[in-house]
Amino acid sequence: MSYIKVPKILLPQNIDMSKWAIIACDQFTARPKYWTELEKYIGDSPSTYKVVFPEIYLNKVDQEERISSINKEMKRYIDAGLFQEINNFVLVEREVENGKKRIGLMI
Repeated sequence: MSYIKVPKILLPQNIDMSKWAIIACDQFTARPKYWTELEKYIGDSPSTYKVVFPEIYLNKVDQEERISSINKEMKRYIDAGLFQEINNFVLVEREVENGKKRIGLMI
């Protein structure tokens, strides 16, 4: 019996990856300027920013509108064929604030 199976993963293709990936949505909750500058930088490009709900906006009046927008954007990405499906694991490497690298395996 196998306890770990190779997953099907959707990865974006043919996009600007510098605009696709963003930090965790629970970061910079005290810095609204970070999020407004990020939104300007991304513009009309596909981005995970458009399919997450940053915590800084949780107490805002437009929650339902934001959730609706997230759902529409997810559907748009799927319908546009933005992703390629791969059967594999993903190795993630990132640098943390102290300069050390952290490596993880997405299963």
